[in-house]
Amino acid sequence: MKTIYLFLSLTLLSLSSIETNVTNPFVGIWEYQEGNTIFRVELYMTDDDLRGHYEKVEVGANGLEILIFKSNRDVGHGLTLGPVIYGDNTSTILNGGIEDVTIETQPNLPIFTGKLKMEIISSSPTTATWKVTLNGEGRSQDDNREFSIPTDVIMTKVE
Repeated sequence: MKTIYLFLSLTLLSLSSIETNVTNPFVGIWEYQEGNTIFRVELYMTDDDLRGHYEKVEVGANGLEILIFKSNRDVGHGLTLGPVIYGDNTSTILNGGIEDVTIETQPNLPIFTGKLKMEIISSSPTTATWKVTLNGEGRSQDDNREFSIPTDVIMTKVE
């Protein structure tokens, strides 16, 4: 009988130590390719929130990537811009915000922001819709900027 209690105790102890944190399906590297241009997004977790960066590259004839822009660029003194994608998610939908920091800042205009929604639509390979809409809150009438990042594409998870 002691053996049964010992076995049950050890089984319960081992079950309680199993990692219960399921991997977030949005964490990783996502890409959208059009011709020889790739828009790449990196999403990662910080505490309970998703954060991320993006970049756009052109693939040359030799296969090497040439950087067009990136969101976590050097802002001086060895510092880089913080995350520009932020949000939270359910198992298949990410809702959040995004800052388009690739647009030149204009005097008296705030950082250009939008609402981001990603929805996983396939698991093999993992693909998701990527939709960015204008965050019109507080936007002045003379602000005619447009996003330089894709606003309605299908992204594929590559890592």
